[in-house]
Amino acid sequence: MTQPAWLTKWQAREALQNGQPEEAHRLLETLLAEGNRRAWALQGDVVRGYLERAEKGLKQDQVEAVWADLKALIQIFHLSNQYLVWGYQVLSHMKIFSLLLNL
Repeated sequence: MTQPAWLTKWQAREALQNGQPEEAHRLLETLLAEGNRRAWALQGDVVRGYLERAEKGLKQDQVEAVWADLKALIQIFHLSNQYLVWGYQVLSHMKIFSLLLNL
């Protein structure tokens, strides 16, 4: 038996607040497949969670972790240009492209 949608969304929000966007996405997958509108709204928060975690990783010079988060975003969400531009702005702001080219 599945749990109620409100509980799943609450758990996803908790995961996001704890810096675990992959867990939030895992929790929301079933609701997204069912077309739950509020779950779709939370999906944007999951993307922001990945980007915020990537930005924190950049500040701590964790380039591999940042790159892994961005690749996960691209693979999981099949991102639209809007989110890719946002990710590009975060990376260019932090001047990470020069580091990635040297890897």
